[in-house]
Amino acid sequence: MKISPTIEPDRITSGILRVCRELVPNAPPVFVPVEPEPGALPNKCILNALETTRRDGGEVVMGWKVYLWPRVLVHLIGHAVVLRDGAMTCVTPSKNSEKRVLFLADPSLSFDDDDPDARLGGKMIPLRDDADADRFIEVDEEINSIKVKLPRTSGQVMVTGPDAVRLASLRKELPELIRRLTLRTKKPNEVCVCDSGRKFRKCCRDAMLRTGPY
Repeated sequence: MKISPTIEPDRITSGILRVCRELVPNAPPVFVPVEPEPGALPNKCILNALETTRRDGGEVVMGWKVYLWPRVLVHLIGHAVVLRDGAMTCVTPSKNSEKRVLFLADPSLSFDDDDPDARLGGKMIPLRDDADADRFIEVDEEINSIKVKLPRTSGQVMVTGPDAVRLASLRKELPELIRRLTLRTKKPNEVCVCDSGRKFRKCCRDAMLRTGPY
């Protein structure tokens, strides 16, 4: 069962707006159209934006792509778009073929485009006080801290020794946190978190309840 608790928001909720204002007080989140440039590569937004502006003009705007885990947290992923003629456009193809992204410009972000391993990173901010949400964020941050310090081979992170043991333990903890948070926050008639398209109550909810308390 593949669980996907975060979604691409179709509107700017009060929770999203609050988080974005705390992070960047003077730049509200906006929906930006996705118009991939020919030859643009997935997950290479900075390089795609730089190549586009070098060729066609405009400027690179750095910031955050905003995702939502409803009633749990806002997930912000470092992202870059192109500003031309007063309008922003995302020139990077999406694996989900999304037509627009919710984007928060952040002038404090920087990127070393001469470093092939440079990453923009991301952050998660809870929408309410919840011990499981806080722990989920802690686990995710520790996983990323392990991965970021390791060398890459053929684009993959190679993990060995104590780091591999710790990483396996953390990844084992994540599904249980997701299960408990989902059962507490997901409404029965909402679309299931497994991307089946079915209602939660008619899909994964019973299986999650059988696994244990929440």
